[in-house]
Amino acid sequence: MADAAERLCRLARAYGLSSPRAAGELPGGMFLRPLILEADEGKYVVRGHTFRRSAATFRFQAETTNAAADAGVPCPRVLRRLDGRWGEARDDAFWALHEYADGAPMAWPDWQRRKRDPGFLEDLGAWAASVHNVLACLRPAGSPALSLKLPPIRFHRLNACAQSALHAVASLEQARSRCPRTVRALKAQEIAEAWRLLLAAAARLRPSALPRQVVHGDISPVNLVWRRGVKAPTLIDWDCAHIGLRLYDALGDVLLRAPVNVAGRADLDLREVAAYVRGYAGATAHPLTTAERECIPLFLLARQLEDLRQRAAVAPQLSEDRDEEYAALIAMRVDVLRQLAPFLTGEKGPGPWM
Repeated sequence: MADAAERLCRLARAYGLSSPRAAGELPGGMFLRPLILEADEGKYVVRGHTFRRSAATFRFQAETTNAAADAGVPCPRVLRRLDGRWGEARDDAFWALHEYADGAPMAWPDWQRRKRDPGFLEDLGAWAASVHNVLACLRPAGSPALSLKLPPIRFHRLNACAQSALHAVASLEQARSRCPRTVRALKAQEIAEAWRLLLAAAARLRPSALPRQVVHGDISPVNLVWRRGVKAPTLIDWDCAHIGLRLYDALGDVLLRAPVNVAGRADLDLREVAAYVRGYAGATAHPLTTAERECIPLFLLARQLEDLRQRAAVAPQLSEDRDEEYAALIAMRVDVLRQLAPFLTGEKGPGPWM
């Protein structure tokens, strides 16, 4: 405890903050929980970044975030230390100080209820387009590199992403005794078949040929912070910022996910997708192409597989008490895979987003 307090004081001194004190943890962070720091100057968030652990790679994230904020995107800035650095590499992470974002993500029941309103989804799609309009103009310094084992899927390296996913599943035997349901769910033949379907569809639709730009990398309900009386959300957690595909980024994990208490069955509602894409198309500075729209079911399938890939990656460290929760969420994702497959095999015609 004394060591933690000393580290906190040392960090605060590096930023010129007075009377620092820990004020609890925030949810989120795949491995390290964000810490709320209060000081005489205000409230901040301390984060240990495990995706970008070097000064060069974190600089890309920091410059992207801050330039987006300067251009009007609601997002918490990364703060510089007194010596001008963005933070410091320590304990296999890059530690940085961020502005605190007031508000909170929507509770899952509220999110499910709001999604039933096409107007909400159209507005949200338009908001995502406005973010991408800004990001398309950015040229941040630093390295955009992320390991292919990390989210999101990179379509110009899709074979390597698929191989990393299949390898992660093949390495799960050590976790079977502790989390048998999770391991059994991840080894479902339908997941391997979905990866093969994704590769075949990508060879036909060629998403790797689509233009790429700076994107957030993880647009999801858990990364949208809402404040009472403010229509647009604040976009947090820019760890996955990279050079990628705008529509894959926009679709993210916004639509096809159910809360834990109803996981295991998730009905695919194409009206949700159509409303969201309609809002995006109406606000983008660069019109959506037919080629992009044709990739929508591919992108939706890929996002399900991305979540499953990450669950396989963390399963060896998963605690026994989360086995049932993870297994239920995996079953929900597999159910969505089943419903999306006909749009990629040609059994169903073009969706309502065309």
